[in-house]
Amino acid sequence: MERLLNLLLDEQLVNSFFYWLGFIGPVLGLGFGWCWGVLADKKHNYLIRGLAIGCLGPIILGLWLGYNAIVDALGLDTVKNLLVNLALFVVVGIILGLFYRFVFDRTR
Repeated sequence: MERLLNLLLDEQLVNSFFYWLGFIGPVLGLGFGWCWGVLADKKHNYLIRGLAIGCLGPIILGLWLGYNAIVDALGLDTVKNLLVNLALFVVVGIILGLFYRFVFDRTR
């Protein structure tokens, strides 16, 4: 358990994980979407879905970098930091929810 905690606390390891996720996510999403489309015989629809899911990697990377920038500017344990990050994540969550609902409804 202590080893896992040390991995989570290693900032360089966490940063490299998010960078890999940001760059590999769309490629994996396209690959899985294509395979899913071949199995369901709807290649175009599932390719778009796979890309949409894969693009979560760069979005998560952007949120991570934004979170770090906000924490660096406002401090880690301030109420202002909490409120700004809360607003950022709620707005991004609403936008992503609407976008993914639109994409998945259009690619049925």
